[in-house]
Amino acid sequence: MTPHPEDDPMTDLTRDELDDLLGAWAVDALDDDDRVAVEAALARHPDLAETARDLREGAALLGRATDTPADGLAAVVAAATSARPPGRDARLTEGPATRVEAYADQVAALSRLLDRVPDDAWDNPVDAYPWSVRDLVAHLIAIEQYSASFLGFEAFEVTAELELDHLAMTAATIERCRSLPVDEVVAEWRRLAERSVERLRSFDDEALDAPMPLHGLPFGRTAAAVARAFELWTHADDVRKAIGEPVDEPPPAVLHCMASASVGSLALAVLGLEDPPGPATAHVVLTGRGGGTWDLVLPGAEASDAEPDVTLIADVVDYCRVVSRRLDIDDLDMTTEGDAALARTLLQASQFVAV
Repeated sequence: MTPHPEDDPMTDLTRDELDDLLGAWAVDALDDDDRVAVEAALARHPDLAETARDLREGAALLGRATDTPADGLAAVVAAATSARPPGRDARLTEGPATRVEAYADQVAALSRLLDRVPDDAWDNPVDAYPWSVRDLVAHLIAIEQYSASFLGFEAFEVTAELELDHLAMTAATIERCRSLPVDEVVAEWRRLAERSVERLRSFDDEALDAPMPLHGLPFGRTAAAVARAFELWTHADDVRKAIGEPVDEPPPAVLHCMASASVGSLALAVLGLEDPPGPATAHVVLTGRGGGTWDLVLPGAEASDAEPDVTLIADVVDYCRVVSRRLDIDDLDMTTEGDAALARTLLQASQFVAV
């Protein structure tokens, strides 16, 4: 499949260009495109990868050794460097880096998990819903059928009203599956999900640009794929909790896809709030492997070199769990500089597609 431009912004760097950018990469001073390009180049120059990690670790040590900063913004930077070594790991380029492959990765991860569910655990309750583990898989069968209807497969019969209710639209499928053997329920979900992965991988760039308005939201197919990856990871953790396993994290490249899609949508998502914020700018820093930095210009504001109205720093996994409503905003360990109320508003907007 031809890589989709929005998922693969990398440009080839020469060895000299890479040398020039390593210092800035180590202190997380590059924009997203340059950072991805550096990490791709490091994968092609393994002799520099160790040097790159040493630079990153040295920058982290300097950040921890610095005395208490004199101003608030410096304190934010210090918090970020103490939370993780600056810069995304050079190995982030390994693994699924596109939105379609992020979805494929989470299909495979959930499939492996379902193979581990004990025979006596399928009726265990799932905390987030009035469902059992079996019911949750049945819910995902209906969502896969619904999603497939936008990929050229058979239509999913649903009323316009039910289509806007992510949970209610799957009730009939859940009821049907309660009378089936568990093996059949799992096999049906697996067949549908793997079929969708195969179809998405077959699409060229034009086909990937086609609309896929799940539940009336203005998704294209690649945006919908990463939303589905988010959903599958979240529900996999629901299953893990139900069977007594610890929650898990996706690979860093998948986390970055999910985080980037979420943060990148915030400037529009705020318009869906009952009380949207006024014109403002924000700088979002998500720490940990798979994290990154983003500059947001909210509706009515203009991009400028001035300090943002708010800088928000949080762990990338914790942020993604806030997005999926598995971590309360009040429980998120975050550092802010500037308008703290705006930071909270952005987190509320991040949950607009949570189910």
